[in-house]
Amino acid sequence: MKAAITCFRSERREPLNTQPYHKEDAMSAIIVNCPHCQQSVTVNQAENFTPLFHDCPGCGQRFIVERGASRIKVMKEKDAPCMSNPECREIETSATCEE
Repeated sequence: MKAAITCFRSERREPLNTQPYHKEDAMSAIIVNCPHCQQSVTVNQAENFTPLFHDCPGCGQRFIVERGASRIKVMKEKDAPCMSNPECREIETSATCEE
């Protein structure tokens, strides 16, 4: 899915940037250590601070990587707080409207 993002100057409402935003471009490769076996693993991580699951190629265990403002957090799934666990986070942040 491609979407165009347009920014405006607050004083004159002129477009600053009309470059298309590619969701695939918002990822960056980083190297982390698996919290289960300590093997170095290269993962593609979102630059929008969203925690993501990754699988270790060495031990096969799933772990969570979360980009922070100043550091990268790598956690075992069972040790992650709810807002750092993508499955739990989705449940906690979803809103339902029942009328």
